[in-house]
Amino acid sequence: MASPIPSRPVLFAAAVLAGAVVVFDVLTPLGIVAGVLYIVPVLLCARAPERRSVAVVLAAFIGTVLTLAGVLISPPGDSTLWVTVANRVIAVTAIWATALLSVQRLRAEEDARRLRELLPICASCKKIRDDKGYWNLLEEYFEEHGQARFTHGLCPECATRLYPELRSHAHLN
Repeated sequence: MASPIPSRPVLFAAAVLAGAVVVFDVLTPLGIVAGVLYIVPVLLCARAPERRSVAVVLAAFIGTVLTLAGVLISPPGDSTLWVTVANRVIAVTAIWATALLSVQRLRAEEDARRLRELLPICASCKKIRDDKGYWNLLEEYFEEHGQARFTHGLCPECATRLYPELRSHAHLN
């Protein structure tokens, strides 16, 4: 997954793109489906690191309002009213389909991230199951995945349990 870019530049770029779409919409006749271009700011908002779902829905809402407002501000074209309405409905449908799919993808990414954080570990021997279903020693698993290297020692409780005769030594107390 590509790393998200900082929020302010993303939101600024989305706003600039939305402004460019408004200008394009105003300069083109009503028969052109300029509102579909509001998909780009919606997709861009999905790249913001925090509150991505909120940003995506907000961008879709703003795109919808501007698409519908475009009917009033665009110069009249050669198309009939039903063509103009159909084009705007197509644009709004595309904007919201993109937004909903983006939010769904963001949630799936979050679920996958959470699942990657879980490690199945045997309650008895403490072996860890890897992605292929094999059970590995704890030390081997972490060393293989580059997360840690292990050195061994004994905690005071285990040292006392395993070597009770050494209990009198000061370093085990």
